[in-house]
Amino acid sequence: MQKQLPVNSDLPFNVLNLTNRLFLILTLMVLGACQQHQPLVVAQEQVEGVDLRQYRTFSVTPVHHSDAQFVKHINFVIETHLQEKGYILSSQPELQIEYRVDIEGKEKVLLDPIPTPDGSIYIQNTMESVNTAKILVNAIDQKTGAAVWKASSKDLIKVNTKHINQMRLNRHMGELFESFPRR
Repeated sequence: MQKQLPVNSDLPFNVLNLTNRLFLILTLMVLGACQQHQPLVVAQEQVEGVDLRQYRTFSVTPVHHSDAQFVKHINFVIETHLQEKGYILSSQPELQIEYRVDIEGKEKVLLDPIPTPDGSIYIQNTMESVNTAKILVNAIDQKTGAAVWKASSKDLIKVNTKHINQMRLNRHMGELFESFPRR
């Protein structure tokens, strides 16, 4: 024989609705916390005995990528970071910064809690296209043709390339170029 739990009908509807609202707020806070910035995992290597501060000028070239808008964003961010470090953008550079971006497309399920008038919560499922970009950057000495600095990351950006989050891209590229010395 199962026991039935007593129902407290003395509670006003607004209190029950408040409970559902609190649950929704807590759920959204937890989901928001899961999306906080995780530091970029970067592998970098510099040729031993080469002081990168000896170079004054640079230029940026993508090795291969078909999305011109994405390349424009990447070039701009790399140029900005290197100029902030004291290097000069030039058409006849001492260092050629070459990079390759490989984008892997995936789909992500989004769960959106939606409160209903009766106080319950409806979960709406939607699919979102998410692209993960891997990047490899080489700084090449134009006199010798040798790569003097390399950096790579497998989680550069996790967005649709049509809607680039410029702040996130800037932060991630800053982390990628963190080991590149100031002049």
